[in-house]
Amino acid sequence: YHQGLGYVVAFMSLFLDSDDVLRLIFKMNDDEKYNPGFWKAAPSNYVRDAKVFQRLLAEDEELKSVGEAMMRNGVVPEAFASKWFVSHAIHLLPFEAQFLWYDAYVEQGWPWLFKFALAVARELKDRVVSAPPGSATLLFELFRLDAVHFPKDNVAFFVNLVQKAHEENVNTEHVTQLRKEELEKVEERLRRIKQMEEEESSDEDEIWSDDEPDDA
Repeated sequence: YHQGLGYVVAFMSLFLDSDDVLRLIFKMNDDEKYNPGFWKAAPSNYVRDAKVFQRLLAEDEELKSVGEAMMRNGVVPEAFASKWFVSHAIHLLPFEAQFLWYDAYVEQGWPWLFKFALAVARELKDRVVSAPPGSATLLFELFRLDAVHFPKDNVAFFVNLVQKAHEENVNTEHVTQLRKEELEKVEERLRRIKQMEEEESSDEDEIWSDDEPDDA
């Protein structure tokens, strides 16, 4: 079970029979065109793509100020981008916009995730950049498109946002290279963490061993 997967299955089950839902889920989970590894307990591929998104912000002259504002407020994409990448924006969009989102995702695959993410960042730019230091909560609300800022009955706003995402330029060759680089960093970090845990476990074993009384 994965929470994000559960949301996606529940949404699809509103409109499709169970066989069609399973076919779609297996396709999205297994096919490199979509998001394999996103619905794992330790989703390294998701963390990779969240970090790639941060790099894309830094490379974009218009959007790099968004990334800088995030850094000032201690906000990292891994903490909120799951709403877009893992849960397929289901909690963000009204149905009219969600259907358009899925049309694009089924057709384009993973590049659509970055197009949508960049479109959201572009839409939020003025609000994010003008946020004072200490506005982490506000930024999380904005990136999640919370109803307090974006009422869900304003369907035209969300439909327009999805349409704007089609205009984003994502160089798949370049992003593929970024994904490779970031995955290597993620895996190296996991290796270091595992090594540290093993060393700590070994130290604890030695402490317990030293505490054992000598035989009389």
